[in-house]
Amino acid sequence: MKLRIAIANSLVLGALGFVLGCARISGGAPSSTAPDPGTTVEGIPYYELSPFLLVTPDLVGGYTTEVVQLPDTSRLRYVKIHQFLAKADIDLTFKNGALETSAAKIDATAVPKALIAAAVKAAKSSALAGASIVADQIDSSSDS
Repeated sequence: MKLRIAIANSLVLGALGFVLGCARISGGAPSSTAPDPGTTVEGIPYYELSPFLLVTPDLVGGYTTEVVQLPDTSRLRYVKIHQFLAKADIDLTFKNGALETSAAKIDATAVPKALIAAAVKAAKSSALAGASIVADQIDSSSDS
């Protein structure tokens, strides 16, 4: 019985050793840079910034010019979040339809740690159950 429990525990813990968590952010241009209305984009869509020349009239009959960065609707991009057996705290900040900042805090060990803790708990429970069975067998043999 002890050998069977030891083998089961070894198999479970060995299998958990191969479980790796990962998380990442990817992005880029969709397959078509100008999708038809109603077409889905792979992820969270946003526009890249491009320089534009802003010309405004002043109060004396002249003009002032300024180069400003604005979302370029001809340059659609997307951000996609990927997670597999990991905990990810991802912060994306958009301003006027453009991605302004991105930050990610990724813990690839959270899920494997939880799985290992559950396996250890199950192993302890099965060991206690095995000890109880052995104790019952000893009691029943001493009664004979």
